[in-house]
Amino acid sequence: MKIIAQLVGFLGIAISFIIYQQKERKKLLIWKLVSDCVWMLHYALLGAYSAVAVTIIGAMRETVYLNEGKKWANKKFWIVVFCLINVIFAFFTWKGLYSLLPTIASLIAVVSFAMQKPKITRFFSFPVSACMITYDFFTGSIAGIANEIFTITSSIIGVIRHDIKHK
Repeated sequence: MKIIAQLVGFLGIAISFIIYQQKERKKLLIWKLVSDCVWMLHYALLGAYSAVAVTIIGAMRETVYLNEGKKWANKKFWIVVFCLINVIFAFFTWKGLYSLLPTIASLIAVVSFAMQKPKITRFFSFPVSACMITYDFFTGSIAGIANEIFTITSSIIGVIRHDIKHK
């Protein structure tokens, strides 16, 4: 089962690399939603339920943010809802202090993906990755560790391509 989990995770890496290369927010959110679904399966196969919980929240978050402009998708309301759900899920998936790391990462991501500028989302990807790489170490997610290294690399490339070059 762990081998299958790692293989699913390596598929997630390929998808995750694409996220921060997007110039448009909508495309960034679509790829993040696809990525969250793959990572949800990866972490479930590992029994890493704190990460499963935050990827479920992430998928819900991207779904709401993709529907901005519709009455039911009022952004400020959803930010509060997602933060509260994160705290509740953290309580139910508690396995020790390290199990709070995905929650911290998710709280940062909730705010960063709510912003209208991919530049801000790319900036906040760094503390999110720091939390998740540490959690991945504790849960034995080799693919997760590799993914965070690639995410950091992709974020740096995205910052250079879209944020620094265009100044």
